[in-house]
Amino acid sequence: MNYTDYSDYFNIKNFVSCISHRDYDCKEIDQIENFVSALNLDKNNLVIPNQIHSNNISTISFPGIYNDVDGLISKNKKILLSIRVADCIPLFVYCCKTEYFGLIHSGWRGTKNKIVSHTIDKMKLLGSDPRGIKVVIGPSINTCCFEVDLDVSTIFAKRYSKKIKKSKYMLDLKKIVYDELLNSKILSNNILVDDDCTSCNPKKYFSYRRDGDSAGRMLAIAGWNLF
Repeated sequence: MNYTDYSDYFNIKNFVSCISHRDYDCKEIDQIENFVSALNLDKNNLVIPNQIHSNNISTISFPGIYNDVDGLISKNKKILLSIRVADCIPLFVYCCKTEYFGLIHSGWRGTKNKIVSHTIDKMKLLGSDPRGIKVVIGPSINTCCFEVDLDVSTIFAKRYSKKIKKSKYMLDLKKIVYDELLNSKILSNNILVDDDCTSCNPKKYFSYRRDGDSAGRMLAIAGWNLF
């Protein structure tokens, strides 16, 4: 089984943070449970959001399915947070001071509506100091493959896009999110960027931009291995 493991970056005993590769298509709940079980984690502890490309964030205390949410925060060590992606950015967050941890699903719509900074703001209200928050920006579609129309490009500052032809631009979503983290007072040396492009790597990742409706989903996991 192949997956990318970021747990060593956070360096917190028993804290697990990883994202699946295309060995498992985690579009459906039974597939999610199979992947989690393969990691020797308890599928009964899963938190599974029905994502809608919003900036809605929930503070989670119990496992289960949560509707209409794209950001998850918890400090309950008995649950496993999850999000599904296939080009959008998965962000893993952990605060050393409060032990709050989270996952963020940030596509261009969520990025437009500043889901990342809203999540950090919510963690601050829960007692977190941004200078003590560590973040991983996971694999997603990169500038090389993310062609957008003028109406999407103009949502963001000009420095984040490059015009390639009439009304067509290549957008750097990861850079937008990275700068949003800096603006939220996250320290640059506390941000790890996975430079993999999901669209460029068909043998490793699913990609909605590349494969359309037939695309599967990767699963990002954050939580505690208490076995």
